[in-house]
Amino acid sequence: FQAIGFFLISLLIFLAGVFGGINKIVFLGLFGVLPALFLRKEWLETYSETKYFIGKIFAARKSVCRNTILTVASILSFALLLLNLINCTLPPTERDALKYHLKLPADYVKTGFVRPEPENFFSFFPQTTEMLYTFGLLFFNDNAAKLLHFYFGLLTAAVIFLMIKRFAGGTIALLCAIAFYSVPVASRISSWAYVDLALCFYTILALRYFSLFVDKKDTGALIIAGTMCGIAL
Repeated sequence: FQAIGFFLISLLIFLAGVFGGINKIVFLGLFGVLPALFLRKEWLETYSETKYFIGKIFAARKSVCRNTILTVASILSFALLLLNLINCTLPPTERDALKYHLKLPADYVKTGFVRPEPENFFSFFPQTTEMLYTFGLLFFNDNAAKLLHFYFGLLTAAVIFLMIKRFAGGTIALLCAIAFYSVPVASRISSWAYVDLALCFYTILALRYFSLFVDKKDTGALIIAGTMCGIAL
């Protein structure tokens, strides 16, 4: 549900921007009043989904504690996670973030419109994640965008865990999730306002549902996989 939810929020922000609706009043109506009235069940499902992820990871952690190597890896990865979270509170200095990942959303907030900028060819790229950053910049600051990208890294690790758990059990699945998050490039950019971990999240999610289709011949899983691939673009 979170994957589809992020995409729908991004789409609504884009549509609002096309008509000059990038402002707090419009956004409060779209994402404050309407969800409270019509999406109560979905919010509860999101809470249950997040609780399920955390429960599965902590259940696997109990078995990991019996393995010294995995215990050390878990501790180091947790320390790395905290370090990245702290880095999310620092001002952005990365070239791509300042050039377009944050520059374009800042322009959208300033003008109220989502429009291409001829002097910045990156504005002609797909802007799914940047639409989410627009929301963060409108109500908060650059750190909100960094925290969102950080969250996409955690979601990706959670999807990897759930996908591997089907084939190899909780301990190996947790090791794979730790391995992903500990990869230098993944860990380094998790506190940056980039889009790479959002791309990873939707790509890995598509792979997970495609594997379900291969195993169970579930057409619905194939449709979801294709949808995730489309969102990833």
